[in-house]
Amino acid sequence: MKTAKTEKTHLFYLDTIRALAALYVVIHHSVLQYYNDRFYPFKSIADYHYSLAKTYFLNFFMYGNYAVDLFIVVSGFSLMLSVSKNNFQIRGGSRTFFTRRLIRIVPPYYLAMIFSLLLIFLFVGDKTSKGWDISIPVTFNDILLHSLLIHDFWESTIHRINHAFWSISVEFRIYFFFPILIMIWKRINMVSLVIFSVFSSLIFSLMLYLVYQFNHDINLGTGVSPYIILFTFGMLAADLSFSPRDVAKKFRTYYSKISPYLIVFILLGIVFIGKALRYTFRNTEISFLKQIHFEIKVFDVTLGIFYALILFVLAILSSQDKENKLVQLFSWKPLVFIGSFSFSLYLVHAPLIAMISKYIITPLALNTFNETLLLIFLGTPLILMVSYIFFHFCEKPFINAGKKSISAKI
Repeated sequence: MKTAKTEKTHLFYLDTIRALAALYVVIHHSVLQYYNDRFYPFKSIADYHYSLAKTYFLNFFMYGNYAVDLFIVVSGFSLMLSVSKNNFQIRGGSRTFFTRRLIRIVPPYYLAMIFSLLLIFLFVGDKTSKGWDISIPVTFNDILLHSLLIHDFWESTIHRINHAFWSISVEFRIYFFFPILIMIWKRINMVSLVIFSVFSSLIFSLMLYLVYQFNHDINLGTGVSPYIILFTFGMLAADLSFSPRDVAKKFRTYYSKISPYLIVFILLGIVFIGKALRYTFRNTEISFLKQIHFEIKVFDVTLGIFYALILFVLAILSSQDKENKLVQLFSWKPLVFIGSFSFSLYLVHAPLIAMISKYIITPLALNTFNETLLLIFLGTPLILMVSYIFFHFCEKPFINAGKKSISAKI
């Protein structure tokens, strides 16, 4: 059996996966612009008594947090690639890693925050009884906490300025764990790494729960839980896919002997188990479990295993057979292109949805479902265009700067 290539190559399927996750989030927030009584003061989908087809269509896009789970797994996978091929050494060391992540993430984030604030000040600063209302009004405290990337710790600030920003602070926080995770894996083993991630997640959730007893504005669903676990799953998938270590080679050999249909069965089984566990926790009488959000996170974790296995399968298929239909599908150029600026798309789409809704769609006086469809099919291409412009001027320069800083230190 051929093993995965160890030379530096671009993995197009990662761009495609990022594109699919980002597009899903855009459509998700387009739907939430008009539906969802959990966060917004208007009707939910069920209140409209739509046909089964319309209900399923809208409900399919109600799970944006699962797309964020995918982003986190892909992040762990991407960062682990060079490490697993380099004898578990971070290229340039931990300091260089932090410098590069800082340059790569923070400046585009700040520019997106300025962009969002400008749009709020000029165009979308008034309440319209739509989904964007959770991002306004904005106070100095909101700006300060967002600038420090800690806004997700408070319910009153997590959605302000731009309600998609909460995950940026979570992912940036996980980066500080990356050298520690590598050290544990290198000095002990991957099982200890998973245990450490689970333990860290539980401890962080417990700390938030204790603080919540004194301050009910604390957001119990943030911190690093369960995202550090998902990040670790991505690291595991990358190492098993590309590492020259014997254990990784054996794992790839075992995979080659398993029927693809069995893999699909295992993947579906993982999702089913996660759903069952989530249902169990959600219906438990133990309020403590509810308050630290186990009923949601248990499915996030099982879904993280599902995502990690998908990445592993795509990595092996890509290394074995470039003509494989699944490999070709995940190398489709339009999606690969969108994936190249998916971070910018994620950063700026929310206020653009609000603008398109307010100034283009609302004046047409359509019914709610047709407004949603128009926002999805007209708004998404417009958002893609603006996001690419933002990428070209506000993200790409920092990608290049990060690469130069690495080259200068090695």
